[in-house]
Amino acid sequence: LPSFFETSLTEEQVTSARTMFLIVLGNVWLTVLFNALSATIVAYQRFVLLRVLEMASRIVSTLALCAVLLAGHKAIAVVAVTATVNALIVIYKVVYALVKLKVRVRLGGTPWGEVFGILRFSSSIFIVVVVEFLYWKLDMVILGIMLSPAVVAVYAIGMSFNKYFMSFSTA
Repeated sequence: LPSFFETSLTEEQVTSARTMFLIVLGNVWLTVLFNALSATIVAYQRFVLLRVLEMASRIVSTLALCAVLLAGHKAIAVVAVTATVNALIVIYKVVYALVKLKVRVRLGGTPWGEVFGILRFSSSIFIVVVVEFLYWKLDMVILGIMLSPAVVAVYAIGMSFNKYFMSFSTA
């Protein structure tokens, strides 16, 4: 991280970026690890629960982020709030699946042929997701390497308007 942004970020900003990266990495790890439980909840046709959780997480995140920003905290706190809300939602899904739906996780007797088939299929999807991420975010990474974070922030705001218009047009 420091070698990429040595010309555009101060040492303090690199430290903050590293901390935020670790928080986001832990959040992604937790989400991916327990993503199968979301699919299990869908399989039990509990669609309303997932929608309510999604709306609740957005409302709670928004309120918590407003409180954190009004208290004067910076970007690390924003990332931490978002990760905490996501972790609470994941924990709720785990408890709901294990207690209410009585889902049991079996690790023995795994059909490895099927697992490898799923991995072959999902690896191509993973590559598409990574390429799509690079396609949509590489410009911001290049701006972050070459210029200041303020330029990236202004550019990101402009791109979010573009995404809003694209999503409205396809809705």
